[in-house]
Amino acid sequence: MKIQTQYVYSCTQAIHTFLKDKDATKLVSKLRNIELHAKDSIPDSEKKSLWFKFGCGDTLSTDIDNIKISLSLFQNQSNYKLLIEQFELVTQDINPDNELEVYFS
Repeated sequence: MKIQTQYVYSCTQAIHTFLKDKDATKLVSKLRNIELHAKDSIPDSEKKSLWFKFGCGDTLSTDIDNIKISLSLFQNQSNYKLLIEQFELVTQDINPDNELEVYFS
């Protein structure tokens, strides 16, 4: 398992756009397109998927389905709030420990 740095910028940009327009469908679509690109570019990857860690202190692995589910919750629910906090952390904090990590496995 290796960080896929070539997808960090695109995923971070998609998250940043979501924070501005709050369009979860558009975010999920952009992330799925990035995932499709990874599947086309990386050999033997048909059953693999993108997943994310929001900074080096994140102990969870969040995939696109997790994001979709969390964003479909009411805004006052804890999973929704946590995800938004993580999005803000990786897009607004300049600390390198808080960068988005993208994996494909």
